[in-house]
Amino acid sequence: VSPSCITEQGEGEELLLLETQELPEASLKNAVFVFGENFVPEKAHKLNGAPLCIAASDNLPLLEGIAGSHPQVITCGMSPKDTFSCSGKSEHSAAISLLRETASSTGKKIEPLELIFSFSEDFSVYNLLAYAALLTLLGNIPEPPESPIVIR
Repeated sequence: VSPSCITEQGEGEELLLLETQELPEASLKNAVFVFGENFVPEKAHKLNGAPLCIAASDNLPLLEGIAGSHPQVITCGMSPKDTFSCSGKSEHSAAISLLRETASSTGKKIEPLELIFSFSEDFSVYNLLAYAALLTLLGNIPEPPESPIVIR
């Protein structure tokens, strides 16, 4: 769902993706919010239901804006303090590391790991980190990952 389009794609578990320019007040169970790298809400709203939030670690206005809701925040960036970090990137691949133990959206413990992504077009480091975090937190990564994850 975006301001200009509503589509349904894929099969399997239901997943609702919303693209918005504002941070609405939300009360959702088992929600995962993936924030754009530079997303800054005009005003802070409560995110009820203890959602998982994936955000750039250097986006301090966003992190401060959602802090009062006490969500579980998964930070993505280039710092050793981040939950997901890029340990190497070339023109057609990247190594993304989960640096500390975390829990999936279902509560399953996930140990630190490294994921190798292979792609034909360039992606921003933050987009790769957020995608890796989302795949991992939703339980879509085999443990241990056996081969590179191909992004088409």
